[in-house]
Amino acid sequence: MCAATASSAANVTSNDYRRAETSPTSGPRLSETERLAVLRDALEAARAISDDSDRARALADFAPHLPETERRAVLRDALEAARAISDDSARADALAALAPHLPETLLRDALEAARAVSDDFSRADALACLAPHLPESLLNRLEANSSCNP
Repeated sequence: MCAATASSAANVTSNDYRRAETSPTSGPRLSETERLAVLRDALEAARAISDDSDRARALADFAPHLPETERRAVLRDALEAARAISDDSARADALAALAPHLPETLLRDALEAARAVSDDFSRADALACLAPHLPESLLNRLEANSSCNP
């Protein structure tokens, strides 16, 4: 599929997330320049998604395929979208899905967002999913804050 066809397919798909998701799947047969153009189109569509949960998921899905220079900004946008999710469970799920992709500076922000989840189960789930990706310094801080005082 050529870049123009992939872009057209992305634009005619009605569901915001599906529209953003359509473009990168055509990548293997495109030149690197075409692939990056399609990814940028898909990224533009992902940033336009109105639902915070879908936007966070779409941005997180695209981030690993972007050049390093763009990846951090996209992950920051995905984390901001995740933080804006009002439902505790959905916010915890979005934070957990982002964890493997986040650099240390954004893991710190994700940890803070996970701690702010008010529902105990959702907070525990988000923290458990973040823990394997945390550097030792943040993991020690997490353990120190969760310890019971005798």
